[in-house]
Amino acid sequence: MINLLNQFAEFLQMTTPEAQGVQAAIIIGSAILGILYCFFGYRSVRLITAIVGFLLGFVGGTVASVHLNLTSPLDIVVPVLAGVVVALLNFFLYKLGVFIAVFFVTMSVTASLLLTYVKLEENVALIIGLAAGLVFAILAVIFVKPVIIIMTAFMGGLLFADQIFEYLVQVRWDSQMETLARLGTGAGLGLIGMIFQFVTTRKKG
Repeated sequence: MINLLNQFAEFLQMTTPEAQGVQAAIIIGSAILGILYCFFGYRSVRLITAIVGFLLGFVGGTVASVHLNLTSPLDIVVPVLAGVVVALLNFFLYKLGVFIAVFFVTMSVTASLLLTYVKLEENVALIIGLAAGLVFAILAVIFVKPVIIIMTAFMGGLLFADQIFEYLVQVRWDSQMETLARLGTGAGLGLIGMIFQFVTTRKKG
């Protein structure tokens, strides 16, 4: 999803040159989102599904407004309204929101990992990502708590580590060592986050 948002930022900068700060905001926001996912994924699942819904609606609304050549203020109003509508649907229709959020997050992270670390072709990685997203989304609706905790902990940890190593860590190793460092940091943080979430949500059922 973060790759998608970064591509969206590049798209915005090509179509609206004044949006130069979008990518930096996405990098910072995704790192923060990774920590929230990792340690508070289950507690904030409604908020997370709403955020994912808003981002999806906003991106879709922006692309639509660009293709329809909408002018101000509609070029801003349409994406915001689309984002708000999808966010509200995700928030109030709980299991639908969980399904959508888990599907898109799992799909994007799986495809990103396969592209980055396994070096699969883009179409193959996307197909595997879609399959993984569908499987985890169905499991999340049936077994909400354990699936969401495990998924958010490890994906949040990997997301945070990926952003840190990509944009903030200045030391560069050979590609294999850097891959191991990213995965090890993300997995370690994910394990800590998973334990933290299970311990702090024992009374929530």
